[in-house]
Parts: sequence; C-alpha cells; structure tokens
Amino acid sequence: MPLSNIASDFLALLSAAESALIAALHEGNGKHPPGSWRAETVDEQLKHIEAHVTAYQCGERSEDHLAHILCRAAIAVAQALAGDVPPLD
Repeated sequence: MPLSNIASDFLALLSAAESALIAALHEGNGKHPPGSWRAETVDEQLKHIEAHVTAYQCGERSEDHLAHILCRAAIAVAQALAGDVPPLD
C-alpha cells in the first residue's frame, strides 16, 4: 500500500476517533463531576470498558458504547503514562 494511502487512512481514523472521544467526554461531563476520572484507577477504567463492551455486544444502543470504550481506554493510557499504575513484575 502506498504511503499516501496509509497516511490518508490514519488521518481518517484519527478524525473519527477524535470526534468520538470529544462526544464521549462531552456526554461524561454532563454525568460526572469535573476531573472525577482522575480518582479512578486503571483497573476501574477497565471495568467501565468491560461494561461498555458487554452492553454493546448485547445490542444496547442508548449511548455510544464504542466512543465510551475509546474514552475510557484513553483515560487509562493517560493514567499509565503518568505513572498512576503499579509497574509490571
């Protein structure tokens, strides 16, 4: 695949992910106190991800579960990069 196609695919993926992440953050902002995600551990983020995966797999569509999965994963990555998780053995 030519590099220009890879770059185009990446930009399309990045744009879709950015839109989904912004929408999930906006929705979460209406449900949770500001910054409350900082008080949750990576393990708690993973539990939220599992709940969204299960809901999506069961056909529940009252909210954009895929966007919330992406958002919770981004939070977990940010927490891990900040050192908010115990090191692996």
